[in-house]
Parts: sequence; C-alpha cells; structure tokens
Amino acid sequence: MNEGLAHHILIVDDSETERQLLQKLLELNAYRVSLAGNGVEALASARRNPPDAIVSDVAMPKMDGFTLCHTWMRDPDLLTVPFIFYSANLTLAQDAHVGKALGAARYLTKPMGQDEFLKELRSVLEG
Repeated sequence: MNEGLAHHILIVDDSETERQLLQKLLELNAYRVSLAGNGVEALASARRNPPDAIVSDVAMPKMDGFTLCHTWMRDPDLLTVPFIFYSANLTLAQDAHVGKALGAARYLTKPMGQDEFLKELRSVLEG
C-alpha cells in the first residue's frame, strides 16, 4: 500500500472535517498532503509547491472549484497537474460534464468508498 510514497496531493475543500478525513486517508497510504480551504489558497499553495495532483471540492467561498479548475488549466506551470473534482454538492451529470470540459481528469462524487477513491487517484497519477 505504499504506491503513493513519492506523490504530493493538494486537497481543496472548505470543510475542515472533509480535508482532515481525506488527509488522513492519503497519509495512511503514504501520500504527502497539502491542504487549502478554497481556490485562492489552493493556487497560492500550488504555485509555491506544485503537487502531483489536486483533489478539489466544487462549492467553496472566494473561488469555487470550477473557477479554480479554469484558472489551473490556464497556468503553464500547473496545467499538466491532474485535477480531480470530489464533491457531494454538485453531483448531477451536467456538473461532471462541466468539470470534464474544463479539463478535469475525474469528477468523483461523495460519498465514495476509500478503496474506490484510492483506485481512482492511482489511475490518474499513473496516467
């Protein structure tokens, strides 16, 4: 279970509880984790220390996930970093379509089993 040893994941969610739960799961599976509470914080963090992937909620204050993804995909230093949406609020097919159209590698909906989430993350990281 140490496949994530070298991978740095940026988690973006306005819920501290959600950030901590995902952080714990990833760290238990040997991923390095950075945290951000909104898109503005996420961009600043990623520009200082680019992650190997970003896992972002959609509905957040200051800068929502769709705006973050749009901005991310236009940043030459970040556009090759896979963007994964992980949301409980916007779970309709059209939301997933918007996410994919913006360039997201995946649009995952909460709740999702831990093993399934890790499998999706590994798949994205392996390209």
